[in-house]
Amino acid sequence: MATALLSLCLFSCAPNYVTMNSIDSKKAFILNSSPTFQGYFYQGSDVDFHYFISKWKYNGDKTFKIDTKELTVISPFEFNSKEIRVSSIKTEKEFANNTFYNLYTIP
Repeated sequence: MATALLSLCLFSCAPNYVTMNSIDSKKAFILNSSPTFQGYFYQGSDVDFHYFISKWKYNGDKTFKIDTKELTVISPFEFNSKEIRVSSIKTEKEFANNTFYNLYTIP
């Protein structure tokens, strides 16, 4: 019984990732100067998608995923194994790219 409740909570509490194509995802990584914005974070990949979350101090975080065919991540890792901050602002380390934009890791 306890295992069933735990499984139900894990499934129902998991965020719903909105699927974005590469053109739409360009809009997702816009520069944001709001003081409540904490950044964009890559959460890993599986066979089909790269997973991201935009974090906010007070507003709800927004989760989205991009098809692996539409974004090339240079060093992907397994979904939910760790998290790194990314941005469209150029730094020394490129994180990902496609036809429309490049993403970089934030040190």
